[in-house]
Amino acid sequence: MPGDARSVGLDAEGSGWYIRMFGWKPHGHGPARATGGKNVPHKKSAKKRLKQDEKLQLRNRGIRSRMLTAIKVANAALAEDRPEAVKRAVSAIDRAVKAGVIKKATGSRRKSSLMKRTSSDA
Repeated sequence: MPGDARSVGLDAEGSGWYIRMFGWKPHGHGPARATGGKNVPHKKSAKKRLKQDEKLQLRNRGIRSRMLTAIKVANAALAEDRPEAVKRAVSAIDRAVKAGVIKKATGSRRKSSLMKRTSSDA
């Protein structure tokens, strides 16, 4: 019932059933769950680290996306017998390994898989 006292966390007497049930009020302070699941650092160094992590996450996502796209293009190009796309995919995998987005063994495995398909088609 929107607009009802119960919908805002208060019972008929005006006391907060929400606080009795969960032990905290849903406002911007307090534990992480009160802020919609976001971590809220208090120390300056933790705030800085959170900002750095978000930046790195964006960078890594871009590198991973370019790598996966290059692999998909290479797989499609193998059907049309275009080896230059495979070369670009291998380069993208190497860049992802160098940036630390994927591990060295994962990069080697992906390159090996591409090369195997290249040699089997030729």
